[in-house]
Amino acid sequence: RHPPLFPSVGQIVPASYAEVWRLLGAVAEHGDDTKALGALKDGTAWMLGSLGKGSLSVNGAYRARNELEALWIRHCQAKRDLETIMDRSGREAVQKKTSWFDGLPLDLTNMFEALWDRDGHDSQPEMSSSTTLGDEPGMSSSLSTFNDALHLYEAQGWVLTDSGLVYLQPSFITELVKPLVDHTLKAVDVSSKETADAISEAGFHGNEVVRCRQELLRFVRHGVLSQRVMRVLWHKLSLAEAHCDNVLRMLGNAGVVVCMRKQDGEDASLIAVVPSRLPTQPEDGAWPPLETDKSEEYQLVIEFPSGCPPGVAERFAAFAHRFGVTQQAWRAGAVVQNILSGYSIM
Repeated sequence: RHPPLFPSVGQIVPASYAEVWRLLGAVAEHGDDTKALGALKDGTAWMLGSLGKGSLSVNGAYRARNELEALWIRHCQAKRDLETIMDRSGREAVQKKTSWFDGLPLDLTNMFEALWDRDGHDSQPEMSSSTTLGDEPGMSSSLSTFNDALHLYEAQGWVLTDSGLVYLQPSFITELVKPLVDHTLKAVDVSSKETADAISEAGFHGNEVVRCRQELLRFVRHGVLSQRVMRVLWHKLSLAEAHCDNVLRMLGNAGVVVCMRKQDGEDASLIAVVPSRLPTQPEDGAWPPLETDKSEEYQLVIEFPSGCPPGVAERFAAFAHRFGVTQQAWRAGAVVQNILSGYSIM
């Protein structure tokens, strides 16, 4: 089998880089870390570019970057242990072949064996219990190799790294975006049986179901993407709840959503707004009338002589969602009511 080549320059890929790429391919194919290490050890692991879509596992769509680094360290450690065993086996074979110790008293034999080990032939010192993987001799260079190979693989378009996650299957990102921009999702669908099944499969029961429906309705009408809504929309995907914030930041960096951190009471969760779900114009009477004669209304006008930069109005409107409950939202504005302070923002 010919060695792998860089597609752009035709040069041979370093063996250490190719091994990192095969590890990534094994994780994407098997979706299980132990099986991935086994495939890499047996020589049955393939790079992502050599795997067909039907060979990929739903559980291998992505991994946290620190998890992949730990997996690479485990592989390097196992490889070093194997080399140590082979080295010791070869040394013992040489000792038996030369039989230099044969016939010597037992105490002299032990002394010569101790001198052999002391002079550095036993090259693998044992790790103490306080030694971490990154601090072990040689492991820092292994991590450097892993990171260099990962950056190069990303530059070639095989993987995407963002906000602490490594996406091994680009189609997984497509599946994340699909329900967010589904134009067929309407307010009436929130009460449908399909939505009820999705809420149940997402793990919500009892009073949580009512709150889920309320937040789904806000998503359909105002594009507000909360943690509960994400779990319902992505219930069929193999996405850990702990990684939802990482996914939101990735989508925010890509311009699909506008992220913010909600700050009302004890709720400080990361939420987002999907601008593509918002109508272009507000409904009639979007701004509430003054309740009493003592109510006051303030208006702040910011003029841009050369025109408003693209996306500024949308992001300002989306950011206003963090201040309270959205009454209405459109592409360039939102009416948000702060119940605690008794004021509205448009």
